[in-house]
Amino acid sequence: MRKLMTLLVGASGLSMATPANAATFIFSSGNYIPGVTAPEPLLSPDILELTTGSNKFWNGVSFTNQSGTVNWTGGTLFLQSGATINSQSLWNTTANDSIVNNGGATSTFNNSGIFRKSAGTGSTTISNAFVNNGTIDAQTGTIAFNGGLATFNTGSVFVGAGINAINSNAAFNGAISSTNLDFNGGTFTGTNAALSGAADWNAGTFAGSWNLTSGSTLTAQSGSNKFLNGANFSNPGTVNWRDGTLFLQNGSQIVNNGTIAITSNNSINNNGGAASSFTNNGLIQKTAGTGTSTLANGIALDNNGTINVLSGTIALPAAFNNDGTLGGTGTFASTNLTNDGSIAPGALGATGTLALTGNFFQSASGFLNSQLASSGSSDLFNISGTAGISGTLALSCILGCAISTGDSFVLLDSIGALSGTFSNITTSGFRTGFSFDVVYDYGADLVRLNVLDAGLVGGGVPEPSTWAMLILGFGMVGRAMRKRSTTRASVLA
Repeated sequence: MRKLMTLLVGASGLSMATPANAATFIFSSGNYIPGVTAPEPLLSPDILELTTGSNKFWNGVSFTNQSGTVNWTGGTLFLQSGATINSQSLWNTTANDSIVNNGGATSTFNNSGIFRKSAGTGSTTISNAFVNNGTIDAQTGTIAFNGGLATFNTGSVFVGAGINAINSNAAFNGAISSTNLDFNGGTFTGTNAALSGAADWNAGTFAGSWNLTSGSTLTAQSGSNKFLNGANFSNPGTVNWRDGTLFLQNGSQIVNNGTIAITSNNSINNNGGAASSFTNNGLIQKTAGTGTSTLANGIALDNNGTINVLSGTIALPAAFNNDGTLGGTGTFASTNLTNDGSIAPGALGATGTLALTGNFFQSASGFLNSQLASSGSSDLFNISGTAGISGTLALSCILGCAISTGDSFVLLDSIGALSGTFSNITTSGFRTGFSFDVVYDYGADLVRLNVLDAGLVGGGVPEPSTWAMLILGFGMVGRAMRKRSTTRASVLA
């Protein structure tokens, strides 16, 4: 049975002390001597205490904490001339000190156990090469990686009530999880990096291949610029874009398969090099900020999902072909917007007005979705430029369908000239017997829906074949009623 207590002041040697179940070795200053300062390797239940405020040096030597405990309570640790620390168990610090590269061949701290900061509200700083396959546990204060030589491999875990901060260059390989990781500066180079959990992006550059896993969150904070440099960034999770302009350069690609939530008035800009691209297959939604958020300024934007503007303005590329859904109650800006997908004012199950600053053209494959709720509530699409329409007008009646015979609804209103007609009209949610006419008022440059018969309450919804016959008849009536008008209105009772 081991009953050994060892005390080292500087690097003088080992001495016997009061018997105990665990041997405690104290390293207060000087040079670490393997097998003298502490056993090599350090095994459970032994403890190495790094005490006082004096500097301590690993000079071309190795130390392995295989299953014991290291308590670092004070003093800067200098690694030099190819020194190596292998921490496979618990390394616990209660100090606001540093691990520093001190010259010579590269020295490395390898952590496959738990590197923990359990006390001290300041920063524990790591400036030498640090290779992590284990857990970084900032229970208080900050564990800061400043040296530009940190590597985080598959299995790396960032946890704690404090902050784990990446302040300079670092490499990320494989699956990484986080509850408190801050990207603050430098270049974060991913090799099939898969980030799960939650992290904040305050500044710095993502490079290489990155995937934000489903259910995970990356929050762009502060006002600092942020960069993607030759990066492939895939987001099946949630990116909260709260602040900071994002610059894409050297062929960077963003593929959004999850959610990008915008609460700021910033831009995504081209920053040079090979062309960069932004593909949305999920949801992009602006919910705050009364100004303009610019998507893909000088960058190819492909929307196959949904872009909702609920506050302020989302600026799209100057000549933009929409293949997905553009919706909401705010404003889109594009010099020339071609809709091959869907325009959806309001929200699902709620009417509203959507605006476009620019010219609009809807192709044969496009849809304008218009919801009606009551005599005074309907969707409206306002266009500041010209409007050329084709494709489908998809009418739906929602929230009890409280419309009345004789109601009139403006569905589309353009400041510039209106041209074209919808080649197809579909309906859903209306009462049996509902009949209508769509009027294209080229004088007032608007499209109006007139309710000829609101139908019978509780009468059900007719079959699609019945609607086809009704639409054919009403289309003929509509053509007969088209005329130039000198007035325009949002809703006519």
